[in-house]
Parts: sequence; structure tokens; C-alpha cells
Amino acid sequence: MTNERRRSSMGNRVADFLTPWHSRSAWASMSNVDISPVERDLLVSYQLTQAKQAYLAPDAFVAARVVTKADVSERLHEALTRAGMLLPVPAPGTDTSSSSDAITVDTSKFDRHFVKEVPFLPAFALRRTVSLLFFWEEECMRMRSLDREEEELKQLRSHAGTDMHDELDMRLEAVRMKRAMLPSQRKDETSHLGRTDHEELPAYD
Repeated sequence: MTNERRRSSMGNRVADFLTPWHSRSAWASMSNVDISPVERDLLVSYQLTQAKQAYLAPDAFVAARVVTKADVSERLHEALTRAGMLLPVPAPGTDTSSSSDAITVDTSKFDRHFVKEVPFLPAFALRRTVSLLFFWEEECMRMRSLDREEEELKQLRSHAGTDMHDELDMRLEAVRMKRAMLPSQRKDETSHLGRTDHEELPAYD
């Protein structure tokens, strides 16, 4: 199932669980709920300033314009973490090297229990939150792929002769440049960058 279809499926499930003050007819009329290319760039740009880039920061939702106030972004981040959909941001100084392969978003846990925890979030923002989480799940896959590529190149360099160091250094720099690219700058990439193990994101009924 494609990401677009998964997002649509999840959006319909959320609609079924909405509390009475959310109008289903109004929900159905909202056709443009995906975060835009500009908003994706804003989110990635903001996360690149964080010490632990893969972990969505409490202000990430306001940075991506999903919500308009920092306190609402923080409440949403807290609710997502409490529901197990986000891994909490590690405390400063925490060694996360052993969990570098972790995907910090788990969209499979989006259910009625979560929806009831965010009565402060309008329906439109709720669906855009779903879109953002699917997008960030893909970003985590991309970062993991680049981390693995960088580690492999470092291992190669540590065993290679000095005549290979310049070439490997150039390849390492290319990986670092890819990591710093915003989504709009990745003209030659696909959403499954480097996914050699044929991983699939969770499917939804």
C-alpha cells in the first residue's frame, strides 16, 4: 500500500473516532490535508538544528505550521509521546549510538484512544498531524539509510590503503551533504532512498 493510500485510510479512521464537536461533513470537505512541500522543508530545516535530528522536537509542529502556537505544539508532542507514537527526545548527554537504527515515529498506534487525548486539536490540524507523521516516518527511514552508508564508508576507509582515502572522503562528504538536503532539493531521490532490505512502512486495513 502506498503512503498516500495509508494516509487516506488513517484519515478515514480518525474521522470515525471524532468527538461530536467535529463535523464529519466538514471533515469530508477538507481535501488538502497533506503538509505542503514548503512545510516539509520548514520541518526538516528546523530538525536539522536539533542535537538529535531524528527525534521530533516539541516545537516541530509549529515549525511545520501544523499548529500556530508553541504551547499547542508542545501539548501535541506530549500527547504523541504518551501514546507511544513518538520516541521522547533523549536528554542532553544521553548516548543514543546503540539506537541509531530506531524509527522515532510509530504510526501504527494511531487509534481512537489517541484522538480522545487531543480534544484541543481541530479536525483539520489532526489530519495534518497524521500527514506529518507519515512524512517523518519516511524521513527516519532516509536518515537510517544514510547513517548506515556513512558507517560502511568509515569502515572501508579504516581498512583501505591511503591511495583510497581521498575517494572515500569524497563519498563521505557526499553522504553528509545528502543528510543536510531539504526535501525540495532532492531531485534525484525517491522516498525509499537506499532501502536495500525492501522495508515497508506499516499497512492499515
